Amino acid sequence: MKKIPLIAVFENDPLNRFICQRMLDLQSEKVSFHIFGNPEEGLELAKTAKFDFALLIYILRARSTKALS
Repeated sequence: MKKIPLIAVFENDPLNRFICQRMLDLQSEKVSFHIFGNPEEGLELAKTAKFDFALLIYILRARSTKALS
């Protein structure tokens, strides 16, 4: 029997997390996955789970336009 890969997705944007969830749900027979909104959640689980693949997607936003000028 072929091993099902375990995927960790780290995504700080709620819409992108939703999209990732939907896309991976469609592949649930081929992959197992966890989606995290912050690194702390994933790092805690990574102590016991052995992820085969990790996808890190973080959008950096400017705090203020005044800070950039």
